[in-house]
Amino acid sequence: MPLLNRVIDHLGSKKKRYFFLVLLGSVPQAIAGFIFYRHAILLSDSSNYFNIARNLAAGRGFTDNFPLMNPLVLHQSAWRPPLYPLLLSVVLFAFGPHIIVAQIFNASTGVLDIILVDITVRKILFSRFKEDQDLKLSSTAGIMASLLLATYPPFLSDTLVPLTEPLEILLILCTALWLANSRYLLASLAAGLLMLTKPGAEAFALITSLLTFKFLGYRIGFKSLAVVILVILPWLTRNYVVLGAPVLETSDGFNLASEYSQYSEQSKGFVDPVFDPRFKSYWPLEDNEVKWDQTLASLGLDNIKSHPVVVFDVFKRNVETMFQFRPIMSNPAENSDLRDLAFVNNSRQWIYFISAIGLYFSLYFIKDRLMVILLALVGLDTLSGLFSTGAPRLRSSFDVLSCIGFGLGYYLYRQSIHKHAESKGASKHFLSFY
Repeated sequence: MPLLNRVIDHLGSKKKRYFFLVLLGSVPQAIAGFIFYRHAILLSDSSNYFNIARNLAAGRGFTDNFPLMNPLVLHQSAWRPPLYPLLLSVVLFAFGPHIIVAQIFNASTGVLDIILVDITVRKILFSRFKEDQDLKLSSTAGIMASLLLATYPPFLSDTLVPLTEPLEILLILCTALWLANSRYLLASLAAGLLMLTKPGAEAFALITSLLTFKFLGYRIGFKSLAVVILVILPWLTRNYVVLGAPVLETSDGFNLASEYSQYSEQSKGFVDPVFDPRFKSYWPLEDNEVKWDQTLASLGLDNIKSHPVVVFDVFKRNVETMFQFRPIMSNPAENSDLRDLAFVNNSRQWIYFISAIGLYFSLYFIKDRLMVILLALVGLDTLSGLFSTGAPRLRSSFDVLSCIGFGLGYYLYRQSIHKHAESKGASKHFLSFY
C-alpha cells in the first residue's frame, strides 16, 4: 500500500492528521448527501427532533404538536430527550431553520466520531503493545478504521438525517475513552449527557458507575453516580414543574405498547399507538404526555405479565429487523428513517463481513480496559435496541465497534506479514508495499 504509506508519512503532526480525518469524513458524506438526501422530506423521529429544535430556536421552548398532530396546537413536551434538539436549535438559530442546516450539523458530528475512532484504535494498540508497538502501523490502523467508518453505508445513513445516532456515538466513545484514562468526572458527564440524548438510556448511568467501581473503587463510583444525577437533574426538575412528573422522556410507554401490547402480539410486529385504531380509546389521553405514557406502558407490561413469551418473540423479531436478515421486516423502519433501500440492502453482505471481522478482533483485545468499557457500553446499547423497536439505526454503536475491531485486525494482519517477511530477510522497500 505505497500510496497510503506516503499519506501516513506526511501526517506527522496532530493538526495535519486531524485535517486529513476531517477531509476523510466530509467527502463521502457530501457525496452521499448529494446523491440520496438532496430533497429529504423528514418523517417520524427525524421530523419530531427537527420540529422541537425549530421551536426552541424560535423561542417557544421544548414544544411540539406531536402526538396531537395539529400544527396549530403546541404543547410542552418531553417526548424526546433534550440534548440533541437543544444543540440543533443553536445551529438553526444561527443559520436558519432549514433541513440542510440540520444535515450539516449531523454530518459534522459524524466527522468527530471518525476522529474519535482513530484515537480509540491507537489508544488500544498502545495499551496492548506499549514498547513493542509499531507506531507507523498503528497510525495506519487508526486511519483504516476511520476510512471504513467514513464510507460505511449505515453510518452515512445515520449522519445525513436529523437523528440522535451521531451524537450518541460521540458520547459513548467519549465515555469509554475518559473512563479508560481514569478521568471519571468527564466520563460521568458524558454518561449523563448520553441519558439526555438517547431514549431509555438510564442503564448507561448504572453501567458507567459499575465500571468506575471496578476500575477506580467504590468511593469514586459513588461520585460518578452523583455527577450523572447532577447532569440530568435540571431536566427532571423542568419536567416535574411543567408536566407534573420527574421523567427523562415520555416515549417509553409508546415503545412498550408498540412492541409488547396485545395488539402488537396479534399483529406479530410493530404497531403505532398514534395511528392504529385499536388504540382509539386511549387517544383522548394524548394531550397529557405523562398519563398517555403511563397508560401505554401499562398495556405493554400487563401483556408481558400475561404472556411472558412475547419478550422472546420481540427479541427474535428485532434481531431479524435490526441486522436486516429479513429486509421485508426492516424496510418499513428504513423508509421511516429516510434510508435509501437499494443502498442499504445491497451493502448487507459487506456489512456482515465487516461485523464478523470487527467483532472477532474486538473480543481478541478484550483484556484491554478501553475495550472492556466499549464492549459493555455497546453491548448495552445494542441490547436496549433489540428489546425496544429494533430499527436498524439502533445498532449504530455496534457498527462503530465493528469498524474499530476491523482497524485492530488490520494492525495484527500487517504485523504478522512484516514479521514473516523480516524472518525471510525482506528489504524495507519490499515491506513498504504491505
